[in-house]
Amino acid sequence: MFQESAPEEFDYSFERTIARVRITESECISRSAAKRLVAPVDEFKDVVLDFAGVSAPGQAFADEVFRVFMQANRGMKLKVRDLKSELPPMVRHIMDSKIAERVEIVANVK
Repeated sequence: MFQESAPEEFDYSFERTIARVRITESECISRSAAKRLVAPVDEFKDVVLDFAGVSAPGQAFADEVFRVFMQANRGMKLKVRDLKSELPPMVRHIMDSKIAERVEIVANVK
């Protein structure tokens, strides 16, 4: 666990974390829900958001996470896991090119 969360590239400090969205919020629709999700992870450099079990984040939620939060945390890289396959275009639409360079969407589910 230490090697996964604090690898040598981060000088062995805890810079990586995983936030499981469905555990944090059952309905991911509001800006306030997004703020509650990202508040504890803003000190990390490498964050994984796991959307397994989430039907669809709302537009305000997605904007808060993928535009507002990422603009405020310019040194952060974000990996998005298990986002339903119809949602990546919406997420990509929200981000500008500078933010999109730091966001990776992987493991889409059907």
